[in-house]
Amino acid sequence: MEFVAQISPEFRSSNSKNGDLFSKQNRTQKFEQLILLLNLLANAAARGAEAYSARRGPKIDAALEVAVRRAADFWIFKLGRKFTIDHHKGTGTTKSFEFLRALCAQIDPDIPDTKIVSAMRADRAVRREIELLSRQAQNK
Repeated sequence: MEFVAQISPEFRSSNSKNGDLFSKQNRTQKFEQLILLLNLLANAAARGAEAYSARRGPKIDAALEVAVRRAADFWIFKLGRKFTIDHHKGTGTTKSFEFLRALCAQIDPDIPDTKIVSAMRADRAVRREIELLSRQAQNK
């Protein structure tokens, strides 16, 4: 939004001197402003495409992560238990993991333990970030 200040008020307003946005009098100025706007739009599109491009590294199973996050909410808030993760050689060793494995087996028995552990790690990272932001907000 900081670029909006660079655009002349006449260009932003349809009430220019002659009532016409592209009057002959201001055509060059309007053209320059239009080029500026198009460049800003191109830059924004490029940044957006970069932000939503395929990320490097292992593929994320977003559906599994969402399911794990909701199951973790149930585990924590309805059952009142700690949602812990402890893994050994790609498989989990906690009650939380056993709960998720049983839940996932009902949906798709072919989900490997390593994917469940990865989703649990992702959930833990999100919860830690939320906790950190909450503490920062309380300290202000």
